[in-house]
Order: sequence, then structure tokens, then C-alpha cells
Amino acid sequence: MSEPGPRPSFEIDPQGVFSLEESARFIGAWHEAPAQGPSQPGHLHLAFLTDREWKPVGLCLTQAASGRVHGDVYGDADPESARAQAARILSLDMDGRGWAEIGHRDPVVGRLQRRFPGFRPVNWSDAYEAAAWCILSTRVAMRQAQGVKDRMCRELGHEVDIHGHRLWAFPDPQALAELESFNGLFEYAPGLTVTMTVFLFALAGIPPLAGWFAKFEIFRATANAGTGAGYVMAVFVAVNSVIALFYYARIAQAMWMQPAPDGDHSPVRVPPALVGALAICVVAVVAVGVYPQLVARVGDMATFALG
Repeated sequence: MSEPGPRPSFEIDPQGVFSLEESARFIGAWHEAPAQGPSQPGHLHLAFLTDREWKPVGLCLTQAASGRVHGDVYGDADPESARAQAARILSLDMDGRGWAEIGHRDPVVGRLQRRFPGFRPVNWSDAYEAAAWCILSTRVAMRQAQGVKDRMCRELGHEVDIHGHRLWAFPDPQALAELESFNGLFEYAPGLTVTMTVFLFALAGIPPLAGWFAKFEIFRATANAGTGAGYVMAVFVAVNSVIALFYYARIAQAMWMQPAPDGDHSPVRVPPALVGALAICVVAVVAVGVYPQLVARVGDMATFALG
């Protein structure tokens, strides 16, 4: 039986100061991939999809005393492609040798540099996952959105084993396109379907539901700014709204028009307490959409009451 060959690896020499430890702290506190099992001290483990082929890949990153970053590749990804993607994620594809000088000139930046020595911005693995996060985190708490993302990774994503430390990468686009969880929901839970549709179109900012007024005010403020940056931001807001509407409309279409999976029309039993909570939410969503000044008045009264 032949011995397994050496594991593919790569090395990155940062241009300027860089601390892998600071990046690991940020990732652990913000958007670490769902994981199970021990991770060795001094190692940063990443799991993501490759840019072109959507292949799951795992990386074990370490940093030498010289500053050089070493990466071991787990999966079928090309080491050079993995290296380029890792460099982009950790902002090692940029020349940071002038960063220290900025801290000398700006005291605020200098304090941040001393508090987080060697830290560089940590980016999403690709634009696809970043766009998915924008949708998941819209008008919900970050912890709630992170919980949804974690469950999606575990149930729909790809598992990567990095010397005993199991991580799950975000599901590829095909896995999300084949989701059938909402198909035919109207056939066995019409009340939930109507409620879900109201909430989806409220998130999309469709009048007269809550959400449209805030989007309209942001769009009007940026468009009336009279600056190039304002016009660019207005276009960005409009394009993002259209993308979100397309996503939400696809879910609504699946609930109302697609057949139920496996022809199962067994009715869904909803607890009375949940029915009441959903009814209150629907009324609030419609009321705020029809009379958006209601929220402003409540805020004014709260401010007055607090002195």
C-alpha cells in the first residue's frame, strides 16, 4: 500500500505588519464557520468554497516568527487558487507597509493599531457568501442571522476535516437553488403562507407594508444629496432592493404555486400562542406601513418620558 503524498501547501510573505492571531480572534468572534472538535492553539482553520468551481476547501494557517504565513490545503482545490483566496480573505493581497505611518499621523488610528497590533480587515471568502449574508441579516439581529447561517452550513453545506477539526463551508449556489422546504406550503398551511408572504414583502419594502418608508427615505436622501457619492449610493440601494425582491418573490412563488414535496398535504398544527404572536406581528407590519409616523411618534414620546 502506497504512502500518502505530502499535503499541498503554500506560503505568503505579508508586505507590512500582520498578525494571524488578531485575524483569528476577529473570525472567532464574528463569522467563524460552524465547527466541531478541537482546534490547536496558534492555528487558524478556514472552510470555504473556491471562487470558480465552488469546491469545498479547508485551510490550516500558521504564522512563523518571521511573519511568514504557512497554509496546508485540505480538499481538491488548487493550492495556488487557495493561496490567492486566503490572501484576499486576510487582506494579505495588499501592500500594508504604509499602514504604520498613518498611525503616527492620526492619533485615533494609532490607538486602534496599538489595541489590535497587526490586524488587517478580514473579508468574506467570496461575493456570493457576502451577498447571502446581506439577505440573511436584513432587519434581524446579528446573532439570529448567524444562527440561520450556521444551520444552513451544517444541513446544506460541505464538511471539511482539518486534522480532526470538522468545519462546514457555506452551501454552494446549486444547493440553495434546489431547496424545496417552502414548496406547496399554501396547500397544507394557508395561514402560515399568507403570514410569510406579508413578512417577505415587508422585508422587500413593498407598500403598504412596514419597510417601504425607510427604504424610500434612504433613497430620497441619497438621491437628493447632489453629489456623485450620493448618486452612486442611490443606485446601490435601488439595485440591492431589486435583488432582494427577486429573492423574496421566488420564495413566495414556491409557497403559492409549486406542488408540495412528495405530495404530502398533511396540515400543520400551529400552537395558539404562536398564532396570536403572528397575528400581532402582521397587524404591526401593516399598521407601520400604512402610518409610518406611528413609529416616530412613539419614539418622540419615549424620548420625552425619559427626559
